Amino acid sequence: MHDLLEDKIFRVIFARSEHSACQMSLPEILAALVRDEIDSFPALRPHQRAAWHMFLAQLGAIAIHSAGLGTVPDEAREWTRILKALTPGSETEAWSLVVDDLDKPAFLQPPVPERSLAGFKNEVSTADALDVLITSKNFDIKSEIARQSALEDWVFALISLQTMEGFLGAGNYGIARMNGGFSARCFLGLTPAEGAIGAHVRFDIERMLSSRDDLFETGGQYREENGLALVWLAAWDGKSALSMSELDPWFIEICRRVRFVEREGALLALAMGTKSPRLAAKDLNGVTGDFWAPVNTAENKAISLDARGFSSRVLSSLLFGDNFRLPPAVALTVTDTGLKLVCRGSARGQGKTEGYFERTIPFRKQTLLAMRRNKAEMAVIAEKQIKEIAQIAGALRLACAVVASGGADDGPRKEHYDLARPFTLALDQEAEAGFFGCLQDRLAEGESAKAPYLRALVATARTQLNAAANGLPCPSLRRERARYQANSAFQNKLWGRNSPLSEDHDLIMEKSHAQ
Repeated sequence: MHDLLEDKIFRVIFARSEHSACQMSLPEILAALVRDEIDSFPALRPHQRAAWHMFLAQLGAIAIHSAGLGTVPDEAREWTRILKALTPGSETEAWSLVVDDLDKPAFLQPPVPERSLAGFKNEVSTADALDVLITSKNFDIKSEIARQSALEDWVFALISLQTMEGFLGAGNYGIARMNGGFSARCFLGLTPAEGAIGAHVRFDIERMLSSRDDLFETGGQYREENGLALVWLAAWDGKSALSMSELDPWFIEICRRVRFVEREGALLALAMGTKSPRLAAKDLNGVTGDFWAPVNTAENKAISLDARGFSSRVLSSLLFGDNFRLPPAVALTVTDTGLKLVCRGSARGQGKTEGYFERTIPFRKQTLLAMRRNKAEMAVIAEKQIKEIAQIAGALRLACAVVASGGADDGPRKEHYDLARPFTLALDQEAEAGFFGCLQDRLAEGESAKAPYLRALVATARTQLNAAANGLPCPSLRRERARYQANSAFQNKLWGRNSPLSEDHDLIMEKSHAQ
């Protein structure tokens, strides 16, 4: 029931078409993505984008390789054929949300060897409760509000749960493709600068197919052929774990025992805890050859995002640092129009989520060539730029704290510095927005190219300082004194002898002086 290969479950918005929207089956979606006709999926929640993209690309690569095809199909009929070929004996059941025969798999739901759902006592009545984000007291994103969940909502939630979820207490183990139960699966990938989401999916499928042999050159842990690719096809009693050596390197995993049923015309997910994780991968620390996951080589662990997300400092370390190995999805392919770096991921903690982060950065052809030639040069420029930004931010923070202290003779205290945060945050946002553009300008044109970017940041810092001087709490009799001292502190910190900006004052402020 509810066959993804035949039923038009998914709503789709087209990128370039006379018909703006329609509903499609899974094979029709894959075909349309290959033709780059799809603009978006209206029901897809932001934090589900990475899971959906990775599922589609992995599934496409698995099906094409298994079928021995030389090209990526762009017709739905061919996709239906090769997807059914992946599930012999369960051509319909393995792609259906509801399957009454418990000896058979259902979509992302393994067969139940005990042939009874009596132990599946956890009932989930809404899709958003199946794919729940851990939020602060249910403030950020409300849970269990999708009382009229459509089939596509359930599918997106199920994919997110089974391929992205972490540890949530005894019996609720997380996926193998992340570093520990309180981590999260990270997504870094390149996509063509021109094109919609389908161009990205096709780009990844083609590169997965062309680089498959690289996975086995160093004696990989997976089967080169006939490995289990769709993990939900194997029965699971909740006690046993599959060895990684039984799997295909592009395996699509599951981490929870779930079966869907229909009651009184409504879909319901039944879940049951397990005695062990589905895959025996604890010792791998998330280093599973994931096409999109960077690795900390110093610790031999898949990276875990923290509350900084994909800040420029974090990305500079990942892209240019010596202690990280970029995933195959970020292999430096040079195209005439350049590429975009797409970053997605959540920062998880014990019993909390510290945010969902997404960032897209255009990389010019010249930058990609330079990174291939000598990424150490990029690392030097990035580190210098980070220090320059930190100096401007530090000057603003100090000046705002001076205002908050009322220009006290003994200087500002911690509580005064805390009041500076809203103003430094506004500066940080502008610095982040232009960071990689300036980095690429400096690489292409030399150090003088940094002037417009840093000049704009100094101007923003001054604007924020003026706002702080007018808005921060301060005794009225001391406000003018505080304003004067704050401006003096800002200038001294910004251009002082030990500042990384001191030698570039005339270059950075050239236009301001001319005016």
